[in-house]
Amino acid sequence: NHTYDKTNIFMIHPGGAGCEQYTSLANLLVDDFSCYGIDPYNIYNKNKIDNLYELSEYYLSHIEQIMLQTNQEEYYLFGWSFGGKIALEIACILEKRGCTKIKVYLL
Repeated sequence: NHTYDKTNIFMIHPGGAGCEQYTSLANLLVDDFSCYGIDPYNIYNKNKIDNLYELSEYYLSHIEQIMLQTNQEEYYLFGWSFGGKIALEIACILEKRGCTKIKVYLL
């Protein structure tokens, strides 16, 4: 949504589609969130990741870079369909690392 001074929310792609599915929602959230869409790794890369944990770790490594750059501590994760499973897995990984500031939104 081209907003970079709000709370970050990471919108994880549904199964079989990209994060462009969330464009309308991201535009509605412009006053409250800086929306970051996470596109499906496996559509754009030859080396596929077929393990939910590994895919979630991969996405989380990029999410953490943005969180550090924006100096935010609370994670907001949004997912629909398969993206919801990924969001929950990322939250689980964060909890195992001791993070308690996590909000997960499932559609």
